[in-house]
Amino acid sequence: MMRMKRSLALGAMLLVAGAVAVSAAEKRAEKPTLPLPPRMLWLDNESDPIALASREAVSAMLDKAQDAGFNIVVGDVRSWHGVSFWQSDVGPRASTIEGYPQDFDFLSVLVEEAHKRGMQAHAGMNVFVGGAKAATTGIARQHPEWESVVYDRVAGVQWGDGKTTTARGVNERAGAGVSVFNRTYAEKLYARDTPGNAADGVKGKVASRWVSDNTTTTHWLQLDWKEPQAIDEVVLHFPRGVPAPGVRLMADGKNLASVDANAATELRLPVTSGTQARTLKVEFSDPGNDAMGRLDEIYVMTPAGVNVATSATDTADSSIGRSNAWWVVARNDCVTTVVREASLGAASLAIPPDGFVAVWDDARTSPPAVGERISVAMETRMQRESDHAGGPLIYLNPVNPEVQEHLLALIKEVMGRYDVDGVTLDRVRFDNFKTDFSDVSRRAFEKSQKLKVAHWPDDIYVPANLWTGEEMHKGALYDKWVAWRPSVIREFVEKCRALADEHKVLLGDYVGGWYSEYWEVGVNWASQDYDPSAEFDWAPKGYGKTGYAQLLDYLSPGVYYTAVKKTESPTPDTTIEGGIEIAQRVTGFMLPLAPGLYVPNLNSDVLFEAAVRQSLEQGGGVMIFSQTSMDKQNRWDAARRGLEARPLHPE
Repeated sequence: MMRMKRSLALGAMLLVAGAVAVSAAEKRAEKPTLPLPPRMLWLDNESDPIALASREAVSAMLDKAQDAGFNIVVGDVRSWHGVSFWQSDVGPRASTIEGYPQDFDFLSVLVEEAHKRGMQAHAGMNVFVGGAKAATTGIARQHPEWESVVYDRVAGVQWGDGKTTTARGVNERAGAGVSVFNRTYAEKLYARDTPGNAADGVKGKVASRWVSDNTTTTHWLQLDWKEPQAIDEVVLHFPRGVPAPGVRLMADGKNLASVDANAATELRLPVTSGTQARTLKVEFSDPGNDAMGRLDEIYVMTPAGVNVATSATDTADSSIGRSNAWWVVARNDCVTTVVREASLGAASLAIPPDGFVAVWDDARTSPPAVGERISVAMETRMQRESDHAGGPLIYLNPVNPEVQEHLLALIKEVMGRYDVDGVTLDRVRFDNFKTDFSDVSRRAFEKSQKLKVAHWPDDIYVPANLWTGEEMHKGALYDKWVAWRPSVIREFVEKCRALADEHKVLLGDYVGGWYSEYWEVGVNWASQDYDPSAEFDWAPKGYGKTGYAQLLDYLSPGVYYTAVKKTESPTPDTTIEGGIEIAQRVTGFMLPLAPGLYVPNLNSDVLFEAAVRQSLEQGGGVMIFSQTSMDKQNRWDAARRGLEARPLHPE
């Protein structure tokens, strides 16, 4: 009965959307033509939903966009908040956000003001996102049964008289909550965000980087060894988006190498092989707006290929501490030490051979006391997204027919009620490879493959065990699963294409440009003529059939990199030029591209202008994300200069 009621409700949604569709659709004699080159600006309603909540604010922003040379604005009308920034009769409205005006229709104002200025207005739709875990608004809160189900191996922590929690980090430090470390990793721990975090051999983890709170002088990190070390190569890894523009490397007080205009997050410093040094010092300039230095990792490689940075004594100009956390040391599942992090200074703890450490940074629970029992057990779990300790957003299940019907009703409402020129899809994907493992997805998978899964979900895969180091095990149906997930997304995009044709609007998609990794979220935005199985081991035979570039009027692949030219990085594919080449190759030049640029990654006017020019000249268009960052970094003049560029191959 409940399922019937929900189906009737969803049918009513579509009827409402259909009822309003006549007005806008009838006004359009034909589908708009995409301006070439597309010079697009994404108007963000995520970081500050109130910023564009008035006609005056929208008008002022569109004046800036028009003056800079943009010809398309993409309004974030369904952000990851999971609400509608228009007067929707289908889903929750933005007015459910505290402080948002009850009667303001952002999309209506955007369309009207953009058209006044001769600009196209496209509606940006965050599709399979239902809200944020930290928020109380969003469609996921109204329909928790629509949430994605995560299949993962997690660390359950039990202590005292039966208290339990789930560790948010296993052998790595989470930003909050409880993190657990076995002895191997615990020995590498330091009590603060000290320079040792940048020399622990772990890169790409927020909790394993050095952050300097010095905001007045050049940042420096120094490594000292008891004996001279033969150095073959030094590699610096900066956090994504904040590479240091100027770097100097010194060995025993003498200048060894320097870079004056760095834009790469992975910087390989030229060192004469076999150089001897007992002290190595890295100096670098302010990489970000807050003037604090950040270094993800430093590798000091010997000719034998050994990273000796992990064995050095580390000092630096300053560090940011985490003074509120407790450190809990256990031996034989019994707590032996409980100490405040602030009191440890920069010294590491002595960990018993059979011990482990729990870092307690959780305001909701108190750590166990000395003498209490504590244990860590890895277990596989099926959890709703809102209960999982992963990312901040709640993704809906793309496989669920009710979810699809709801989202299609929203899209139809936008296309039908408003005189939009186009709809730009965003986050048309699964959250990650761990989703979705609901009963709905199992039944749909079995039906599509005409089989029964005997051992669910182990016949798909068994998750890795981070505590023991055991890697993921692929099940008998793994390849079929990998090929099936993007077929779900393609079928949804086909339905969006049909709506766009019905209402005579353009259809675009905003995707991550890192194609070789995007399979993990169940998306194949390439052309069906491209066969990834001939190039990548992860792609099973037949994967190419799930490509959907043919269904779009334009594609915006995010090339969120810090280097523009391939010659500026040791990894050419992770440059703007390399990213555009990949997008052109896998789509076969079959549709217009508007490569997406992330403003914070481009930390100077010169670099930002060069990136905009590269996107237009090579890619034939550009999408800049977003007006919020443009304002914060004052990139409007640089954008104006860059947007003067024209495609080198306009055909």
